[in-house]
Amino acid sequence: MKTDLDTLLSALYVFLSDHVIGRRKIGRPPSKVETVGRLAVDERAEDRALVVAQVRRVWWDGPNAMAGTAHPWRWETRRDAGEWRVWSAELPPWCGTHVRAELCTQERPQ
Repeated sequence: MKTDLDTLLSALYVFLSDHVIGRRKIGRPPSKVETVGRLAVDERAEDRALVVAQVRRVWWDGPNAMAGTAHPWRWETRRDAGEWRVWSAELPPWCGTHVRAELCTQERPQ
């Protein structure tokens, strides 16, 4: 089971890297995205699991760091050809959750 969870966590990291981190163009991008606490894994079947993590953004500015509030992110995962893959994701909205809503309506300087 430990190996399966490691594979699942790797799949979630790849999903975050490919679909979330770096795509946001509003405000200064976070220095990193991190989970807070333990992942909750609800095995729904031998080949399916719901994973819930409390996720927050962290911004570094020299020696100072600012961490946002953690919010639940949910992933439905499925085993496909022996590997865990993200089937669907339910993430809170960027605007109004991780950054102030008014930043979403401002023009970015060129």
